[in-house]
Amino acid sequence: MIGKVFINGLIGDVGDERGVSLLDVISQIKSQPNATSFDVFINSEGGLVDVGFDIYDYLKSIERPINTIATGVCASIATVIFMAGQTRKIKGNCNFMIHLPMSRLEDFQTSEGLENEAAELKKLEKKIIDLYKDTTGTEAEAFKALLKKDTFLEPEQAITLGFATEHIQELQAVAFYNQKSINMSTTISKEDKSWIESKFDSIAKMFKTEKINLLLQDANGIEVNFTELEDTGTPVLGDVATVDGVPAEGDYIFPSLGDVTIRFVAGAVTEILEPDAGADEMAALKAKIAELEAEKFSLSEKVNAASGKEEELNKIKTEFVNLKKEITSKFEIDKKEPKAKDDVVNSALSALEALKNKRKNNR
Repeated sequence: MIGKVFINGLIGDVGDERGVSLLDVISQIKSQPNATSFDVFINSEGGLVDVGFDIYDYLKSIERPINTIATGVCASIATVIFMAGQTRKIKGNCNFMIHLPMSRLEDFQTSEGLENEAAELKKLEKKIIDLYKDTTGTEAEAFKALLKKDTFLEPEQAITLGFATEHIQELQAVAFYNQKSINMSTTISKEDKSWIESKFDSIAKMFKTEKINLLLQDANGIEVNFTELEDTGTPVLGDVATVDGVPAEGDYIFPSLGDVTIRFVAGAVTEILEPDAGADEMAALKAKIAELEAEKFSLSEKVNAASGKEEELNKIKTEFVNLKKEITSKFEIDKKEPKAKDDVVNSALSALEALKNKRKNNR
């Protein structure tokens, strides 16, 4: 059994803001006594250095394998906790940032206080650099320059420097639709069907007067609560859900979605797998169209009810005009340009290569 530990948000309590404490992490570990290893999911902007090192030391003391996964943000002292993993995985969309520890100068008003704080910061700097060096296997000179400012590392750069051991590529099986027009005369792709349904769902959302979370029941009767999705929505990659208040994990089959299998990791949808429906695919789409046809009178009544409310009517008109344009246009894939690499990061990688060559020549 693989246990799950979640470190989300601030590390330690700062002012009135409560963050993740060592006790929080210990409680999660102790609540899973049968776990043979632990996946530690980190999504944190950093926080108190001493609390971060306490959590790191505790994770290293557990006599079971620790695997760390950096998700949305892994910055500052959170990267030290990340280093506790025997395997260290970083997601493609994660903002991974390193820098030297900082102090709040307003807490040290006298020159003596500032001198003492500077000495403590020097000790912390050495402690962090030594930890990075020992864990990554990279000479300190290769990343010292990076720590002098906030430096964001791309996943491959983090792997090259030894901070991470693996880059988790985001699953995009149903993230884009085909670059072609819809052909309703014979058949339709699963991606096209999903896209059409999402367009009608977006219009239906206009008429909601209150927000109700989407609650789906899987084939075993388990209720999965999509906490950030309205009940008229359709789950897509990246949506989050809980089961009994705990982040959803694993595969769930939903009969109400046509026996679609949705895969969750740490509460987030990472893959949507549709069954091999064959001819049933077109039948399901026709049923959906029939359903929409049956609801058109209800929609008409709602439009009539909005009579005199010029703003609502204009909104409805705009939505349907845009829908027509989208359905009759060709699909296009949004190709994002890769981000330019930071010059300081390139310098550090060059320094690393030079160190490797120097070590090779000295043999």
